[in-house]
Amino acid sequence: KDAAAREAKIIVVAERGKLEEMGEIENAVVYDYDTDATPRASLGYQLGFLIYLNNKLQLTEQIKIEPALQKMFSLNEELKPESPTEENLAKHLAFASFDHESIILASGILKSVARRFKNQLNENSKTFACFDVLPEAMHNSIEGTSFPTRGKDDNIYFLLRNDFDEPYVSSRFDAWAAMLDEKDIQYEVVQAQGDDVWTQKLSTVLLVDWVSYYLAILNNIDPTPVPTIMKCKEKLK
Repeated sequence: KDAAAREAKIIVVAERGKLEEMGEIENAVVYDYDTDATPRASLGYQLGFLIYLNNKLQLTEQIKIEPALQKMFSLNEELKPESPTEENLAKHLAFASFDHESIILASGILKSVARRFKNQLNENSKTFACFDVLPEAMHNSIEGTSFPTRGKDDNIYFLLRNDFDEPYVSSRFDAWAAMLDEKDIQYEVVQAQGDDVWTQKLSTVLLVDWVSYYLAILNNIDPTPVPTIMKCKEKLK
């Protein structure tokens, strides 16, 4: 195994920097994508190559991304700024989360999307957010909804639901919604769209990215710079 590892070809996916330089030194195959976008806005470059690589090398079964792309193109028309607020789900969710602390709950295929949502709210909207996963959240987080009492007014929950969970996991979402109703805590149910795993994952990523953008506008800030992160990096130097 050690010999095979030493002979294995290294593939680096990077955009200018130390990782790319290290790959060249190690005679790796370097996939250099060039964009002026922030790392968080470069997901398409990164993911696109990994899907291509998977399909080319047959690492797993072939990933068919076309249905997801078609759905994202149509969904983007519904979410773009020209779309009226009353018809725009991303604007609705941004208004709902304005001046609130967001707690995101997800399961199964949307766990990574929940983390993405949390990070986008942090970096784009400059607002606090956290996430948890089901069914684990039934054993701890659900008990922490009583205090501080101002949480009823300050918090909003986002329940990210998909069509690929086992029934026992889906029932946990129903239990959370019932509990939030009972405690009069604000929440929004976000149902993933599409007929396959990749479509539901990527269309939800598109939705939550737009939410973070519109919330940045409501917060009257530019979503691109991350001054607090940069200030901390300077101090760490």
